[in-house]
Amino acid sequence: MDIDKLHAKLNKNLTKKDLFGTDDFIIGSAGRLERQKGFSYFIEAASMLKDLPEKIKFVIIGEGTCKDELIK
Repeated sequence: MDIDKLHAKLNKNLTKKDLFGTDDFIIGSAGRLERQKGFSYFIEAASMLKDLPEKIKFVIIGEGTCKDELIK
């Protein structure tokens, strides 16, 4: 991945609130939603942190055969 090309495509005028609808701290992961990628561990870790006083949003971006299972 060419980081310079990626930066050139970014709209630096957009804020976190514009992109995600919140100013909360965001922890995210992106990838192919398949079992071997381990997104279930990400969701399990998020559930362990849900009672923290800080406002944290967890975001998963991707498509794959496990999408419906992960949503549940």
